[in-house]
Amino acid sequence: MIHSSPTPPAWPEPMAMMVVPAEPEAVKRVRDWAGAWFSGQGHTPDVVDTARLLVSELVTNACRHAPPDTNVLVRIYNSTAGPTLEVWDRGDGRPTAKPLDETSQSGRGLAMVELIAETWGVTPLAGGGKATYAVLATPSVPAPPAVRPSVTGHKPRR
Repeated sequence: MIHSSPTPPAWPEPMAMMVVPAEPEAVKRVRDWAGAWFSGQGHTPDVVDTARLLVSELVTNACRHAPPDTNVLVRIYNSTAGPTLEVWDRGDGRPTAKPLDETSQSGRGLAMVELIAETWGVTPLAGGGKATYAVLATPSVPAPPAVRPSVTGHKPRR
C-alpha cells in the first residue's frame, strides 16, 4: 500500500488546486472544497466521503508540521490510478504512519490514510518541503440490474 511509486500519478485535466494558510482552520475549507469537487466529477458518495476524510488527515498533518506563516497547496485530480489528493508543504522531515494505538491522542492520521487509500507516498520538493499524496480506491461499477420478468398473467400496458 505505502510508497508503491516514488511520485504521485501523472495528473490529467481536470485538476483543481487550492492554497491555504498552514493553520488548523484551513482544514474544513479544504475538506468541503475537495468533497464538492469529487462530487461534481461524478464520484460515488463513498468516494467523496473517503476523499474528504483523507484530505482532512493530509492537510492536518501538513499544517501541524509546516513552518509558521507558510501556505499549504492542495491538488486534486482523477489520475489513471484513481482519484488523487496531493498536499504540499514546506515542512522538513518525511511523514511515516505510526502503528495504531487506541490510547493515543494524536498520530493516527497517516495510519488511517494507509488503511483506507489504495496507495500513498511522499515526494521531496526541489525547493524544500514535500508533497504527500494518496490515491483513493474506487469501487467497481456494478452491473445494471437485470430486467425483471413481468408477473405471471400480467402484461405491461402499452
